[in-house]
Amino acid sequence: MGNLKERSFWPADIYLIDYADPPMGGEWGISNVAHTQLACRTLWLLEFLLRTHNAEGRHALRDADVSREAKIPESKLALDVPTATLRASLDSTLKALSRLEALVGNTLNEYGTGILALYKALLVYWQVGCTRISFDLFSKEFTFYGYEGTGIIDGVAGDDSLDVADTSNLRPGEQILLIGSTGAADEEVIIKKVLTDNRLVLTSELQVHRQDGVIAKTNWHLDGENTTAKKGAVYLTSSLDTLEGAISGEFTICHMPGNQFRVFYRTDYASDWNQASIIETIQIWEQQYTSFMVPGGTWQFRIVADTDSRLDHLALKASRLDSRNGLLRTPRAEGRFFALRYGALYGIPMQDAEIVISEQPYFGADGDVVITIGSLSMPDPMCDLSAAVMESFSPTVGKTYYWRIRYQSSENDWSAWSNTASFTEV
Repeated sequence: MGNLKERSFWPADIYLIDYADPPMGGEWGISNVAHTQLACRTLWLLEFLLRTHNAEGRHALRDADVSREAKIPESKLALDVPTATLRASLDSTLKALSRLEALVGNTLNEYGTGILALYKALLVYWQVGCTRISFDLFSKEFTFYGYEGTGIIDGVAGDDSLDVADTSNLRPGEQILLIGSTGAADEEVIIKKVLTDNRLVLTSELQVHRQDGVIAKTNWHLDGENTTAKKGAVYLTSSLDTLEGAISGEFTICHMPGNQFRVFYRTDYASDWNQASIIETIQIWEQQYTSFMVPGGTWQFRIVADTDSRLDHLALKASRLDSRNGLLRTPRAEGRFFALRYGALYGIPMQDAEIVISEQPYFGADGDVVITIGSLSMPDPMCDLSAAVMESFSPTVGKTYYWRIRYQSSENDWSAWSNTASFTEV
């Protein structure tokens, strides 16, 4: 009696003995065909497993199984966990990403609601993208004050000296806040002299005795989302060069309605403070934006809350040296009814819009229709311009048209052109 002779390959089909097939053994006998085919498949599977698994039975990929661009040596391709575990983990990860995508989709909806610091940073940059800008979102990653607090050791009321844990990051002329001392109100002082590694001389006498607390740059409550400031609370920035080389700039505070502030600026720690004048206060949705005019240069800022306040962010942006359409958000055109999505300008009202309609998928042809529509300063981020457009344009039934839009601010700056939208008149 002999044995089946296997070969390593994968027969596409397994032979089924027919009623008319006579029983026949041997290497080529009809009765052994199906058995041989199955044995060949088994051998092929065995060799495949030996190629793709290590001695412990774990899956091991080979160079041929990985894209050449990955450039991972074969010795690094052995997997420490079964592929079934990997598959389950990948499925779980995909489900988590799907849930995250849904959450982000619900948060970043068509009205532009923010998701804390990161999205607010993107939003501020989007609003003033082509001007030089810095902003403070009251989080560790985004801050104007950039200051590590120094502990207070001892200070006597009526004396102008103060003992602290370390004076290495302090210098004469620097304005600081003494906060967190037991039973003592916060106090704003100026350093006259750094006497030793642990002692400061101030330009004025201390108002109360202090044996604890910290030297800080602000007594606002910074929590990364809803920053609060009591009446009289102060925020001292570091030296900011955002306006260096610019003619002028604006310091903008985004806050809740009714909150009031004063903004001061100076060139260095030895100079006097100058008070910035208010340009305007506007309201967008549930927040107000108060902007202060600041000349060009490198400045330290001092912001004082004149009311109990809640703030969203601070922004310092340079005035434009020329007309840059990046200051305005690019609108998005949608569909047949001339639906326009846009975002509120950063403190600049919208004035009018220009629509171009063409029978070609490009613009500039002689037959293009140009329509100007005024007064777009509406708060709704989605507006239907079809009625205004149809007053100046009569489409032909069955014809396809292409259109785009841009709009202009009250300062006569144009946004970039929108995407091209199309429709077929029916």
